[in-house]
Amino acid sequence: MLEETEAEVQQVQQVEDEVNDNDTSQLSSGSSSHNIEPGSNEIKFITKVVKPLTESFKPQDNITFASNIIKIEHFALISSWINQTKSYKSKVWKIFTPPKNYNITNFQHHFQLLVRGSRDGFTVSTFHRRCDDKGPTITILKVKDTGEILGGYNPFSWESPIESKYYYTTKSFIFSTDYEHPENSILSKAKHHESIKSGMHHGPYFRGDLCFSENFMTGESYHWYYERPIRTEKKFSIDEYEVFQVIKRKEH
Repeated sequence: MLEETEAEVQQVQQVEDEVNDNDTSQLSSGSSSHNIEPGSNEIKFITKVVKPLTESFKPQDNITFASNIIKIEHFALISSWINQTKSYKSKVWKIFTPPKNYNITNFQHHFQLLVRGSRDGFTVSTFHRRCDDKGPTITILKVKDTGEILGGYNPFSWESPIESKYYYTTKSFIFSTDYEHPENSILSKAKHHESIKSGMHHGPYFRGDLCFSENFMTGESYHWYYERPIRTEKKFSIDEYEVFQVIKRKEH
């Protein structure tokens, strides 16, 4: 069983919520507003805001959204959710109904496939080799037997420190969605906690709310650090997973 205890927190990377989206300078750690369990060590760091990569797309560019799990409708929906993180002070996050017709020039983001389990392997080392230091990413997985689709957005780069790092942000989110009916998705926004965990012994780790086991074949989804539970059963087996680098389109 994957265990989440505040006592294991050795490093906390705090990211202030009132950061201007255009500011890429270093931030002062400030004071922490969250509670730490007695006996744990809280270390505050100066950290740098990681912005999505920008890439200029032209209408004639042949952009493909190469996923074996979701369709272009889901990418449109995920892109709209990422856009909402810019106005994270708002208490209301919307589940948009994807339009019937899509044009890639209308997308705010491009999603570049970094790793796929069935192609590259279900191992922690493969995940970090292909996904570390890539900036913001979307992780998508398909639950074995049920066909459920779960995922999460990390606004930072994945890393491989020996001792895990915890990232304090409300710009992350997790979700569940339906292949045929994306409008039936459940979106769950990160609370004011260390909502992302990154380390050499872990795959994509949205705390206990959505996490992979070390063998990448099973996962768990509890309701701790994000606003809503995204599924009823806590444990599941993983049939397939993909991680996409999120590249923001350059405004013209």
